Amino acid sequence: MVLLINQLTIEVRILILEALDDISSLVPALCAHRCFYDAFKAGKGIAEVIIQRQVHPHLLPLAIAAVEASHSHRGNIVERERIHELCANIDKNPGPFIDRLKARRPGRKPSSSTPIPIPDLIQIGRCHDIIKELAVGYAALAWRRFVEAPGCPIKLSAAERIRFYRAFWRLELFFMAYRGYDGTNPPIRFLHAFPPWEWEQLACVHRWLESWLLRDANVLSIWANSEAYAIDPVHRKLQIWLSQGLRLLIQLKETGSVEAKRTLLARAFESQWVSLRDAMAVAYRFRSKSSPWIKFNNNNNNNPGIRFPLKDRGPYGDLDNGPRNGWAAVHIELDGQGWWVNYDKVYTVANTAYVF
Repeated sequence: MVLLINQLTIEVRILILEALDDISSLVPALCAHRCFYDAFKAGKGIAEVIIQRQVHPHLLPLAIAAVEASHSHRGNIVERERIHELCANIDKNPGPFIDRLKARRPGRKPSSSTPIPIPDLIQIGRCHDIIKELAVGYAALAWRRFVEAPGCPIKLSAAERIRFYRAFWRLELFFMAYRGYDGTNPPIRFLHAFPPWEWEQLACVHRWLESWLLRDANVLSIWANSEAYAIDPVHRKLQIWLSQGLRLLIQLKETGSVEAKRTLLARAFESQWVSLRDAMAVAYRFRSKSSPWIKFNNNNNNNPGIRFPLKDRGPYGDLDNGPRNGWAAVHIELDGQGWWVNYDKVYTVANTAYVF
């Protein structure tokens, strides 16, 4: 006997929806037949199950924090300070964000956590899709610098893939949480939670996004005919556009009209923005005033090591020393007091993805 879709039990239809690999498929599935929409309304936490399959557990706290931070600018100063406090401790205490994924699940005990709105979960999925695309493009470019065979594909390990994705999500969180930073409330605690090689991971993906805007999105060519073209230097324009986060990049990719893209770029000048370079400079000055952040062991020239006061990173720290050793090899000639992310050097070696 062949059953029609609407003859399947509601439990089976719920399982079908929960088995979707990408949350972007959820809305088309709900529109495909009324029975799936009814199952979605009856089931609890279906969208959360899908997003937990799509985004790695180590990345979900960052993703949820970034989306929540993007809304904090609509609220008051107290709300923004609350977001900043959570972001500063996100590696060690991801619970407040993960709990929101469980708030809608059946059998869940009442808690203060509010469910994540479905549109926000869909936005997380869309952002993660473009992060994967950007990360693969970055890794492939780096691989081509080492392997001369152009047809040789890049093969990232699971740990490398997570590091790439994590850096993009951290940068997204930085932009969403600290847009409008005016120098009086620097993101010191957020940046100080990471060792210096993870600072440089942020700097490397920041540089990659700048080059993506210039090369793939062709923003300066689109903007060239604008009346506001000559008002701001190129660097400031790029920071304003990047500060709008992945949402702007997605819109630029999905918009075909040059005039529509120009409108998107112009609208960004009405929004708050932040410079990662400036924030890192301020955060490093605060660090170096108290004590050297990092010490190099130069006694053994064959194996120059580094000593860094790593605190408990929680479950999300790196399990291998690849990024740490790669960073040390590039920065070994600098001492702890004089070091911070050297953007000139990053611009030179960023395309090698050496800290990933």
